[in-house]
Amino acid sequence: MSRNGLLCLALIAPSWGCSGGSEAPPSDPPRDPLESELSLEAVDASTGEGIADAQMTVRYLVRSPITLDESAVDEVSSGQPYRIAHAISEDSLVVEVRLEAPSYMRLDTVVAVARGGSEGPFRFAMAPREGRVASRPAPAQPQPSRAQPEASAATIDRSGLTAGDQAFSAGDWRGASDGYARMPLPPAGADDYAREYFLTRVRLGIARINLGEWDGARAALQDAVNRDPTEYSGYFYLGQVQCTLGQFSTGRQTLSQVERHYQSISEAQRPVVLALVEYQRAVCSHSEFQAARSPADQARTRQQALADFEDFVSRAESLNPIPQPVQAAMADARRRM
Repeated sequence: MSRNGLLCLALIAPSWGCSGGSEAPPSDPPRDPLESELSLEAVDASTGEGIADAQMTVRYLVRSPITLDESAVDEVSSGQPYRIAHAISEDSLVVEVRLEAPSYMRLDTVVAVARGGSEGPFRFAMAPREGRVASRPAPAQPQPSRAQPEASAATIDRSGLTAGDQAFSAGDWRGASDGYARMPLPPAGADDYAREYFLTRVRLGIARINLGEWDGARAALQDAVNRDPTEYSGYFYLGQVQCTLGQFSTGRQTLSQVERHYQSISEAQRPVVLALVEYQRAVCSHSEFQAARSPADQARTRQQALADFEDFVSRAESLNPIPQPVQAAMADARRRM
């Protein structure tokens, strides 16, 4: 059990790992700014193709480095990737993005790129608004045949996936992060690779957690839940990261998504996973209590944390037998209480 309560789902994914908390390395000396670029595009969540609206609004705010304080609102063509670039001296450029289009639900996400790097285009699935269907001008060129996406899937460069998996299994978090980060985006029709890509976004998040790269972990895990909003594992880790970054309410809401998508958890694992979700929710509430400053906030958050820990312990004690990760969580919960 790490000091901040981050817990890996060892029972669920035994080949995945998560280190105990370690001290952060000393800060690097000032460095020259390097151009860091990322790009993104919107797709229709129901089809996987480009959204029906010809135009969309992109709003973004640079969150890291916080001294940059850059923001923009642009009306752009939805058929072209949107590019964001800034010269930074810090390790990562982290950007909060909001995508808006008349026929779709608003989408909020976080994207990140390493200093001097270029990533993307990130593909974000936007959910159509009920009862609204937009039409798009016919493309100037004929649509490719259905056989073409399948052919492209056979030629996908999997070197990043292979390198990332090997490094992940060995606990080489830097190698895993670098390998997964260079994987190409899934082409249309490559369903098997798209599933692999989703899983590596979760693993990329875990690797960055172990590296202490919290903003990068959040970006990878947010990408994972955007790509497959019905799979629970991305929510489990994303909620922990958000709580670690001080987004307590958002983190608890994200953890609750695991319970909403419980059907993606096998029946044998479901009681354990849901117990660990309650533990992480209680840890998040405890972190909020520790961060509280006013007496009123301290009293409110203390009561919430105690109630959450009591709920977890009650659920954990109902398991028979109680798996080792849950036993460790119970010991930590009682210590915090």
